[in-house]
Amino acid sequence: MNVFATSLTSYLSRVLSNLGEKRWVLVLVMLIQAGGLVIYLYLSHNWIESGVVQSLRNVSSMHLRGFEQLERTISYQLASVGEAVADDAQFRYAKEYIRGEVEQTGLDSIIVLDRTGKIIASESVVPLELILPPSVFATQSFRDLPQFKTFQRGGTNSTFFVSRQYVPEMGGNGMIMYHMMTSPEGRPLGSVIGYTSLRSLSMLLYADTARGFDLGKNGVLSIFDNHTRQVLYRYAYSRVPVEEHSLALPAIRDRYFQNTRYGPDVKYYQSPVDGVERLVVLTPLHLGQWMQLVGESPNEYLFEWRIQVAISVFVFICVSFLQVLLMDIFRQNKAQRTLLDLVLNSVDACVYLKTSDRRFSYVNSKTAELFGLPVEQIIGRRDKDILPQKLVDDFWATDKQVLETGNRQLCTEMMINPQGERRYFSTIKELVRIPDQLPAVIGLSTDVTELHEQTEARKAAEDAIRKMAFFDQLTGLPNRRMLEERLGKTLAQAKLKQQKLSLLFIDLDKFKAVNDLHGHKTGDWLLTQAASRMSSVLRASDIVSRIGGDEFVVLLPDAQSLDEAVRVAERIRALLEQPFVMDNGVALDISSSIGVVIYPDLADNVHDLLHFADEAMYRAKKGGKNAVEVFTG
Repeated sequence: MNVFATSLTSYLSRVLSNLGEKRWVLVLVMLIQAGGLVIYLYLSHNWIESGVVQSLRNVSSMHLRGFEQLERTISYQLASVGEAVADDAQFRYAKEYIRGEVEQTGLDSIIVLDRTGKIIASESVVPLELILPPSVFATQSFRDLPQFKTFQRGGTNSTFFVSRQYVPEMGGNGMIMYHMMTSPEGRPLGSVIGYTSLRSLSMLLYADTARGFDLGKNGVLSIFDNHTRQVLYRYAYSRVPVEEHSLALPAIRDRYFQNTRYGPDVKYYQSPVDGVERLVVLTPLHLGQWMQLVGESPNEYLFEWRIQVAISVFVFICVSFLQVLLMDIFRQNKAQRTLLDLVLNSVDACVYLKTSDRRFSYVNSKTAELFGLPVEQIIGRRDKDILPQKLVDDFWATDKQVLETGNRQLCTEMMINPQGERRYFSTIKELVRIPDQLPAVIGLSTDVTELHEQTEARKAAEDAIRKMAFFDQLTGLPNRRMLEERLGKTLAQAKLKQQKLSLLFIDLDKFKAVNDLHGHKTGDWLLTQAASRMSSVLRASDIVSRIGGDEFVVLLPDAQSLDEAVRVAERIRALLEQPFVMDNGVALDISSSIGVVIYPDLADNVHDLLHFADEAMYRAKKGGKNAVEVFTG
């Protein structure tokens, strides 16, 4: 040890003494280091911000699909109510049907009007006087309401807009959809009005946040009118869950935005509400009438980067100071060995020197502390005499590369400390050649355990988000998003190869009755068992998906004839009509209505395939249920 320490000290002394005579070299080195640090931090900043932009676009796309799905769901519910009312003019069963629709997710109130605008039926989770304008509630008629007149004159089947009526019990204003009721001959019968409060919408968004879609305490989601710039809705991720109704919020003006290099949909945005600057993604909504704004504060996504900047500047200052100090000290040739040990031991990192025969020539106090041995018991010993063989082999793999190539190696290494804890280190290894000595590797390892754990946690969260985005959480089957993606790819391949494929749309008959009678847990169990039965009769190439509620879709890419598709559908139907026996012995009886459609006979795109299969299923259900119906146009 003494010989090596003397040789190393002499070598460093000569190098630093020469540099001491040429101080401009040190200045140049420091400038190069500073330039490299600035470039690295700049690229790191851009990389982080680019990742945030992609994340914001993903979150924006997710919320956009959620909002569109909500709009389609509400439209479908209102259309179903309209059909129920049209079929039940005496309201023997229609009121019960309306009550059932209000109890589902999405709608808080349903109001049925006759042709003149008079209220003839309604269901609401809160008193109607809190939702309706006083004049409407007093007269029980929408006849004089401007929006109703506009809707009647427009002649459209449905329309969607944001109400300005502030309802404290509902957490603010709400979103309203009008739907026209018509007879089979097309004659207007009246209209159905659905009301969804912003509190309900916020609960849906907060459910996404609880599953991992969190933009931080300063994250925000806003919806504003693209023409008036008035805020229609604002949801702050830091609230649990609280929404701020639009009447209290200032309009969003162009002066609050600044362009970025990420495209026209990405802006820097200074919020007039809380004064926080955010990076936001703007997405058109509702046919371009509204604009969705999803943003995250730089204080959140640049927090670690700013810490890194501070640490880097501090380290740079310390290193620069040490360089100058060492040059002066070695030039004066004072206490060379003591000073070297002092400097290396003051660094908050493990520093060691290992020769090509795998013996430690030098370790600082941090390394000795990590190994759990005094410095004297480490110097001169081989690595395999101190550390576990698995760790030794991993360390030597990079040491060998440095010795063979002479190139610097950057790596992350794992070490177990004396307390049995796993610690991760960011290590820099370089080749050191000393006259009359074996080549050696000098290593500097910085403890990055916390950063490593944060990275692993982020990866796990991203994997969980990806799974939630593409798979049904109850049955484990692909969801609608994955179905549409796979169906699109399969259609493209079928079109290229000029092949046919089949699609089954399955709806479980009597499921709602079982769910209402036995409870949601039993309903969930029944859905998983039904999914398992369907999967058991399909081939590996077939894909079964749950697209919502008790509806499933089966893609048969290899079923190229109608007879083959019907045979599969009949097997599924026969299997699902068999009783489902629970652990307590209770047998659940359901059946299924199945619609079949063939590509490209009657449909050549994703939308038409799903729509026509759904239509065929509806015909099977309308014809008595527990049947298979082929869509023939």
